Parts: sequence; C-alpha cells; structure tokens
Amino acid sequence: MSSSVSSVFHVKEHVLDGSHIREFPRALARSQEDVLKLAVKEYTPKDNPNPKPGDVTIIGAHANGFPK
Repeated sequence: MSSSVSSVFHVKEHVLDGSHIREFPRALARSQEDVLKLAVKEYTPKDNPNPKPGDVTIIGAHANGFPK
C-alpha cells in the first residue's frame, strides 16, 4: 500500500539566507555579493505533532553543490 508524504507528515518549507561565496568570483549568476538561499523542508509526523525529549530527529541533505 502506497501513501504520499503529505498524508503521513505535515510539511513546512523554510528559506534561509546562506553563506556568501568568497573564493569563486564567478560562482553566482549576477553579483558576487548576492545572498544564496537555503531551502529546508520540515517533516512533522501527523501521529506525533508535539515531539518530546528522546524522540529521534533525522536530518538529511542532498549532494548537489557540496564541495568535494
């Protein structure tokens, strides 16, 4: 039985200012002074909307754009 993510979790998206690129002058499309944005999605289980101490938190990140 398949279910969508939104049927199991409340999904909330956050957009934060990221770090400036200093070492790579042409890394951004416009100005080197542009502020990068970091998009983060928060998934809260619908069956546990108020997590308590001891509950598990899982943090994941994609690999695109990460320095090697």
